[in-house]
Amino acid sequence: MEQKNGSYTPNNIDIRIGIGIALSLLLVHFFPSIQALSAGTAIIMCTQDSGKITWKVGVTRVEGVIIGGVLALLVVFIDNAVENPYLFMLLCGIGIILNLLCCRLAKMPAVAAKVSCITFALVTLATQGEIRIRYALFRLIGTIVGALLALLIAWIYDKLFHREAKKKDA
Repeated sequence: MEQKNGSYTPNNIDIRIGIGIALSLLLVHFFPSIQALSAGTAIIMCTQDSGKITWKVGVTRVEGVIIGGVLALLVVFIDNAVENPYLFMLLCGIGIILNLLCCRLAKMPAVAAKVSCITFALVTLATQGEIRIRYALFRLIGTIVGALLALLIAWIYDKLFHREAKKKDA
């Protein structure tokens, strides 16, 4: 929010996030398999000052969800097969360490690595049994949808902004 004359007004990023959330909810209405929370979170986190930066942040976010989701699914498959709570606890600890290591190898910023760990935790801890596998897939889909919406909105804003800037320069 920007302050003008003692009051606060929304800036371009605020407006783009609001539009993105509304559009993601519309998509979720027609495609219920898209996770609204994952799409909305991706929009909030990926929306940046320009389309180029939004793209970079979006790709990083999707990479993090893939890393966290894949490692979590490995733990889930083992947990579903063995069903030993102590092994599960150990695997979760090892999984987080591997998650952070993979993110570091992918040269992801620390905040993106932590978000990847949140994906790992949500897949392994938020639900039980086979549903965790579907949750991981739907989280990835929701994140991709949110990142793409953030990119689309940023691209549209960039096009509109550059047109207005060219008109002002003329």
